[in-house]
Amino acid sequence: MSEEKIFNSSQSSLYELLDENSHFSIPRHQRAYSWGSDQIVQFLDDIFDVQKKQEESKKLHEYFFGPIVLFRQKSEDRINRYQVLDGQQRLSTTCIFVAIIRDLLDELEQHEDASDFHNRLYQKQRPYRPEFWRITSGKKNEDYFNDLVLTRELPSAKLSSFRPDRYNKQIEFAYTAILERLTIEMEKSADKAKFLIEICENFLWSFKVIKIEVSSAANAYKIFETLNAEGLELTITDLIRNHILSEVERDNEDKIADRFENILDNVESTDLDTYIRVHWLAHHKVRPNKQEFYKKIAEEKNAKDIVIEYVDSLLEFSKIYHGLVHPNSEEEIWWKDPNILRTLNQLKALTSTVCYPLLLIARKKFERKDFQKLADSCLIWFFRARTASQTNASVLEKLIVELATEVRENDATVDDVRKMLVDDPTNPDDTQFENSFSGLIVKSPPIQKYILLQIERFYADNPDTEPIDSITVEHILPRNIPEGSKWKKLYDAADHERLLHRIGNLTLLKKEENSTVKDWDFDKKCDKAFGSSTIKITNELVGIPKWNIPKDEKDPVKIEDWSEEIIKKRQIKFSVIAVNVWKFE
Repeated sequence: MSEEKIFNSSQSSLYELLDENSHFSIPRHQRAYSWGSDQIVQFLDDIFDVQKKQEESKKLHEYFFGPIVLFRQKSEDRINRYQVLDGQQRLSTTCIFVAIIRDLLDELEQHEDASDFHNRLYQKQRPYRPEFWRITSGKKNEDYFNDLVLTRELPSAKLSSFRPDRYNKQIEFAYTAILERLTIEMEKSADKAKFLIEICENFLWSFKVIKIEVSSAANAYKIFETLNAEGLELTITDLIRNHILSEVERDNEDKIADRFENILDNVESTDLDTYIRVHWLAHHKVRPNKQEFYKKIAEEKNAKDIVIEYVDSLLEFSKIYHGLVHPNSEEEIWWKDPNILRTLNQLKALTSTVCYPLLLIARKKFERKDFQKLADSCLIWFFRARTASQTNASVLEKLIVELATEVRENDATVDDVRKMLVDDPTNPDDTQFENSFSGLIVKSPPIQKYILLQIERFYADNPDTEPIDSITVEHILPRNIPEGSKWKKLYDAADHERLLHRIGNLTLLKKEENSTVKDWDFDKKCDKAFGSSTIKITNELVGIPKWNIPKDEKDPVKIEDWSEEIIKKRQIKFSVIAVNVWKFE
């Protein structure tokens, strides 16, 4: 018995791909069009580069545009109907480019030439063949793509008539950017129509794709896996979604696709790949790495009922995940509790998703007070273990997955979880934490601000220190040292880089003060800004004894300024405070 052939592949020019007997539909569940500035600029640069090489060599110069993965659907009207499984962005951008050439030719009143390119996009009705657009976009893009791109009308009229929603802004951007570049290049030519015709014909014949036809929709995910292994831009979400849709019956495909759209709406601009991984870690003991992650899901979620249950669970937890990433936009999820919101925003400032699997499960299991207690404990543990002590994130994730399992399967209480966090080797003792903090270097502005605000609130015994949005981080030894300043005498380039982002060299200022201070010498900063500041860790800088000896003076003299010794001593002082700030009660 011969094996089923998974796919057939062949090379094709874009001109051949868009032949009169072919129709391409982008599945309604596919991502919306997403090419941005980088991709469009590269696309246009490649077109004009190929054009230049052809003019120089006087022969066709081929360019590999990428693969197009298609599933041929059953058809009773002699049309080759394909579902586009991968290559949506390339195919859609090709149609946008051809449509703009057509529209510009109409603008030049070269209507016959414009019709030739229009026929690449539209098929008139013929005997036994219906009329149709060459491409049908996905659900989110279809109406706008038809209006702005496929409709034969002058560009200015279309751009003024049709306004994109959030799913279609990139289509408008692509159309506008390509139109602008073609217009600029066209104006350089003595024969504008000839320029447009040649650039488009060269593009359609020179740009080659590998056309991959899969034998069944069920085999499509195998192709995705192979393409992904070759480093193409398929996300984990793409792989999982297409695998899931290959497992469900045709009757359930639209239902599952709709649920995926609801998940996308809930998660919004956050990284969907990250959410799917966080959700997995919240519900499984096994922690596959990125390379193994898709394979693990494909192996486990391989039956209709299991697939539907999995998608339902993804949908159920998606709103909670969005609330973890954007706490203030989901206040209802957090009982509108200002303490919980503050803690989650602080975790966000630390750019940590490590604790999210545990918090995802905890929101379903715990009441408000217990959830707050757990979130506070996660924040303290993560700061001590990761931010200050630099423990490997995978080690921390392993513990969080174990704790999520305890809560999910064994009904562990918040006190059980808290004790496991405190007792785990990842949590340094106070001496280790203090030593780690005394040498801490932090380059991330949000983390710098979080640390300094917490120290200020404890040190000044004022939990309501200045609203966070009105405060900025000031580098006392400035990031940019002007020529002729005292800083140049005190610090060479190596010392400047070594000390710049130490916590001891950082302080807080109100925004209006920071914009004035800039790169002043230390004595001027003290006189004009630090001395009048209401922030205690900043105001006290005026009273610090400041002595240092310049390295480039033959006769050493004492200069009243900001020295390396004082930076280190100030950070040691902060490290003692830090033990009390980030302490398990």
